[in-house]
Amino acid sequence: MQIDSGLYLFGLAGTVPLLAVWLAAAIVAFVRFDRDPRRSTMVLLAVGIFFLTRIVFPLITPLVLNAIGGGIEEIQLRVLLNALMYSVPGSIAYALLIWTALDLSGDRRSRAGETTEDTWSTATNRQ
Repeated sequence: MQIDSGLYLFGLAGTVPLLAVWLAAAIVAFVRFDRDPRRSTMVLLAVGIFFLTRIVFPLITPLVLNAIGGGIEEIQLRVLLNALMYSVPGSIAYALLIWTALDLSGDRRSRAGETTEDTWSTATNRQ
């Protein structure tokens, strides 16, 4: 099975704006790593998954799908596997980003590094 490199490169060129956003997110995560390593790690994992699915998966998808056979009777299985190959890693990456954005770890910190309980007790003591 030979992969048409021209089609692959045109497909990749069409996603340059998306790749640029992912690259910017990775750079910001690297810059902020010392300040918030847990969130930066989660963002870097998510961005890595996005890059992997966009750059590597188009190369391995034909190999995986052709390994199950090429008959017309298996077209439904091929469509299902193709959808799963992209949706499972993508949903994991989106879940990491949502977890990071909502800070579901229970460690709620304000910008000053105080917990919300400290901020609340300080605000109520001022009154």
